Amino acid sequence: MRSLILTVLVLSQAPEPQTPTVEKRMGDHFSKATEMKAAIVSGKLAEAKAAAAWLGKTEWSPQMSEDWRVPLQKLRAIATRTSIAPDLPTAAMGLGEIGAACAECHRALGGPQVSDSRPPGPASGAQPRMTRHGWAVERMWLGLTTPSDPAWLAGTEALADAPLEPKALGQKADAELKPLANRIRALGERAHAAPPIERATIYGQLLSTCASCHTQSGAAPRAQSSQR
Repeated sequence: MRSLILTVLVLSQAPEPQTPTVEKRMGDHFSKATEMKAAIVSGKLAEAKAAAAWLGKTEWSPQMSEDWRVPLQKLRAIATRTSIAPDLPTAAMGLGEIGAACAECHRALGGPQVSDSRPPGPASGAQPRMTRHGWAVERMWLGLTTPSDPAWLAGTEALADAPLEPKALGQKADAELKPLANRIRALGERAHAAPPIERATIYGQLLSTCASCHTQSGAAPRAQSSQR
């Protein structure tokens, strides 16, 4: 009996779980979306869909202001739809829409600041160019989501300036890889001139093309830093 009373007293004095701060929740969202992006470019559809499902289920405070509620509800709806994507292109387009929903919220309430970053220097060979591509795709993601025109434009410029020919990967310039390499560069050029309303669509197309190239060439992308 005494043991039971002590247990009840201890439990009654335990601190209540703390509600995660806005910064913590936004950090979790950013990390999960980054995880989803990495899965897509690596051709891992199941992992991308799992990350989308997480984004679709997360809930914030019911006392949230309307400025936060509307874009968050939009993000959750897009993520839920993307969690049942039948293929990588559909998942990639969904992530682009998720990025645009993030930007809508940040635009209304003041988004995170993007730190300065320089692209890896231009160099010949497969790996240096792949590294530059990775930096460009990451910078465009930050430009889309925060949103930041300078970050987006820096990414598009790096992408357009780093052509990746199939033979640089040790592959023959066959009918499959060369069009993909050309498409990536063309998307970089198109993205540079695109107004903000078109960026989510172009970004989704870019990720889908990256995934196709990585799958067909067997060249796995290296992880890129996701710091803002």
